[in-house]
Amino acid sequence: MTPFHTYIENLCRRHHSIRHTDEVPHFAGSADSAQTAMARRLHYPAVFLDVGDFDFAGDNSHKIMRRSISIAFVTHVRDSGNAEEIQTALNNMEQLMMDFIAQMDADRKACLKVAMGVQLAGGEAHRVELEGAGLYGWMLFFAKENHINLCMPDNPFEIETDD
Repeated sequence: MTPFHTYIENLCRRHHSIRHTDEVPHFAGSADSAQTAMARRLHYPAVFLDVGDFDFAGDNSHKIMRRSISIAFVTHVRDSGNAEEIQTALNNMEQLMMDFIAQMDADRKACLKVAMGVQLAGGEAHRVELEGAGLYGWMLFFAKENHINLCMPDNPFEIETDD
């Protein structure tokens, strides 16, 4: 489990609408397999974290690794044909997502190490509508930047000779 995974899980534990615990789980991360998440029988609202691919930015003296992050905030509705229930679920999940955005931004501004590099500017949010499963909510996409040092004080490669 990465520090960022632990950070998001702890936000799920602290949020009044989620109250994630080990006994009543509301969180699954990319470190959890889909089978593990299903076996845990997640409760709703649920938060799913995926830490994805990355690219590199910067210049020759200053390297940055930009990792793609997505967080889904979903809840279950009883009647997928009830437009009012669906709209309420979408509104509640949007507010939940905005709470997480505000907290991550506050933690970044407070220089909390795990939140440093969270780049919400340029991020996107898309509605999640899984009608067959009765799941509705929002998926937040953003990047997390980490400054990296590519110097190798303990070189893992053998030194070639001109033999």
